[in-house]
Amino acid sequence: MAQCEGDCDEDSDCAEGLVCKKREYGQAVPGCSGWNFPQFDYCYDPNCDEGLPPLDSSFGNHGSQDMPLCSGDCDEDADCAGGLKCFQRDGLELVPGCRGRGVPTFDYCYNSTGTETTAAPTAAPTTAPTAAPPLPTPLPPGRKPCLCVFDIDRTLTGKQGELNTCPANKEVQGVWDAAYGGGWLVLSEAAQSLDKTFCKSCYLGIVSHGIASGDGSAERSYLIDNVLISQPFKDLAASNSQVKVWSANGQVVSPLVLAWPDGLKQDAVGGIIAWYAQLGINIPAEKVYFFGDNTGNIPPFQGSGYNAREISCQSRDYSVGNGIIGLCGATRAIWP
Repeated sequence: MAQCEGDCDEDSDCAEGLVCKKREYGQAVPGCSGWNFPQFDYCYDPNCDEGLPPLDSSFGNHGSQDMPLCSGDCDEDADCAGGLKCFQRDGLELVPGCRGRGVPTFDYCYNSTGTETTAAPTAAPTTAPTAAPPLPTPLPPGRKPCLCVFDIDRTLTGKQGELNTCPANKEVQGVWDAAYGGGWLVLSEAAQSLDKTFCKSCYLGIVSHGIASGDGSAERSYLIDNVLISQPFKDLAASNSQVKVWSANGQVVSPLVLAWPDGLKQDAVGGIIAWYAQLGINIPAEKVYFFGDNTGNIPPFQGSGYNAREISCQSRDYSVGNGIIGLCGATRAIWP
């Protein structure tokens, strides 16, 4: 396995030069960052332990000028201090001579002639850089940010072709929803009006076992443009395009997570919280709300500190798992 991959059991499970980091519960893995399964062991480069400076994202999106080693977000070599270059990334690639993965798609200044840690000062600036953007939607003093996370199928959506049973739902003709046999997308009652609930003041996220009809689907676009509506989420999306990227393949690189296993959704929610934290948006556990229809997804949240609620309690689809999933989806009655 490659660097930052797991679950390893011994060093021989890892690629040459890497070792298996044994963990009890959630300890940091040198050279790796981002959400992970707390009890997994991961392959890592032992040279990353303490010998390299960490990535510094405090300059914000598009960074500043004369940024020191391992700082970002740079756009070109001229943004970096003398002798350093800008390492261009598509996602979370490791930056030569630096520790950690930083913010997804951020580019960082590095020493292209080697990995010496003395090539440039590594300390963060003593004053805030003028180019660093403020946090979106500043909150009143004392008010903490909140996060609303939703499942998609039978939570934001209802069963296709069941408008007589679910009269509050809305069919969106021309937008195909491939879930559970397929049909025109049907929005649940709550999905039609998230901007009229307390979630309008919260950041938003998705954790779904499904894939929202696949890459480039009309369903994904519709959900982003017409369902996931809140002022903090809108403001953040205006300055950070990663907000509207869909995460998959077991990685959380955005707040929209698909193909995540049932029973483990609390882990993905933690990943979303960590993603927001990388942007300086620190959301306390008691301000996190997860809404899902699958009965098996709620008990694993116990002890997490998050608020998890099963929705569609009055309407169940007994054709699937004897009613383990919802039918009409979330109603306005779910809101605290």
